[in-house]
Amino acid sequence: MLRFSSRQWRVLNSRLEPQSGLRYPDYLAIFAEAGWEIVSEDLRHGNEEVFQKTRLAPEFRRYSADELRVIDMWIAARPRAQIPSDRWPTGRPAKP
Repeated sequence: MLRFSSRQWRVLNSRLEPQSGLRYPDYLAIFAEAGWEIVSEDLRHGNEEVFQKTRLAPEFRRYSADELRVIDMWIAARPRAQIPSDRWPTGRPAKP
């Protein structure tokens, strides 16, 4: 996947088991933006030698090699203790 541009990937991606192209830091940003804090994570990295031989598509060059080598992850998160009320559609804080 890292070798293909977004345009190429739309053609190659499987309809049965699609891959999003999001990388580990993207998921962290999504959790943070949603008001969740990471409490635990377990990352599995791919082979460094194989990665070094991979020619990256331009959209993946902004990530570090370590971020791109994450091939599997489990993330446990919980809502932050204090989330500003303007983050909730109702204008009220979430119920515990």
